[in-house]
Amino acid sequence: MKNQNFKTPIDEVFFRSSKIGLLAGGLIRHGLTEKQREKMDELELLKRTPIGLSEKQQLDLNVFDKKIKDGETLTPSQMEKRDDFKSRLKRPKGLTPIQEVKLQELKERNARPPELSQGAKTYVKEVWLKNEKGFYEEITDKKLKKGTQGEEDAINLISFVDGIMYIKNETRISKNHLTGECDVNSYFDKLETEDGELLEARVIDDTKCSWNPRTFMSASLTTGYEWQGRAYLNLYDADIFRLRHCLVNCPPNVFNDEYKRFCFQRGIIDDTIKDYHPEIIQFVKNYIYDFKSFMFNKIYYPETVVKLAQEIEFQYTIPERNKTFIFERDFGLEAVLLTSVQLAVEYYKTITLNMIENE
Repeated sequence: MKNQNFKTPIDEVFFRSSKIGLLAGGLIRHGLTEKQREKMDELELLKRTPIGLSEKQQLDLNVFDKKIKDGETLTPSQMEKRDDFKSRLKRPKGLTPIQEVKLQELKERNARPPELSQGAKTYVKEVWLKNEKGFYEEITDKKLKKGTQGEEDAINLISFVDGIMYIKNETRISKNHLTGECDVNSYFDKLETEDGELLEARVIDDTKCSWNPRTFMSASLTTGYEWQGRAYLNLYDADIFRLRHCLVNCPPNVFNDEYKRFCFQRGIIDDTIKDYHPEIIQFVKNYIYDFKSFMFNKIYYPETVVKLAQEIEFQYTIPERNKTFIFERDFGLEAVLLTSVQLAVEYYKTITLNMIENE
């Protein structure tokens, strides 16, 4: 390619499953909604529907036809009316100018191919910058750190909940410009569904560590999480995806950073002073939910925190610290996902560092 704007072989351009919602969720599908399609079909039918007759006109036509059948002669006026009535039974009524415009708009929208949203294009540019210029902005905060570092605790939690010892998946799959590494990849020869049915299935589990009990309670199957799950189902050729929201302890390094900030904001220089202990206990309650796991890692936490934690009656059970969303593979939605990836690849080829777009 002359003046090619990328050095990375196109076959080696991949989009992460964790970000695939930016592409698939941001795909502008210009096709019609079900309601719009019904409207288009209605207008098409209306356009072809004969004018028809009123009840009186139909009765008059029946009279004219009977007279002719009986050998009687119609007056010129009656013949003219009869011909008009016959024509009305075949001649389409047509659409009003407004209806005609509406039908044309719906047809054009239905015919337009899908395209990437501006948000999706922004993500593709980020991939291009990383591949072609080595530029990558790593966005990290305490919540992301907990999500990454709490993964092992989350897998242990769902293992207890399900009564199955899950093994962390270490295999990354990359194909069709899509790449991903799920948390758990399991095969079940007898998986019991909610209906009590036993079936063979490959199941993908992906864990998400909530920041605290409040965010855990509001955790849901977001559009981004769903597309990530569908990407995994495609990559691992699996049957069922389970999103496992988990409430696990705050990892020691993240906890310690928050604890230092907490002490600084309250002017706590010596946390062994008993006057501060009620506040410290409340702080621990806000970040620690599993006492056994906490004690197993106690050497990584401040001494005063460990001592006070042993006075706390923890209120969380193992089952209630997991929230699961399940869905099956859907090849229709998967086609949408793969379409968005292919459009992303084509857009990738057009990117230049100094490009100007009409956004």
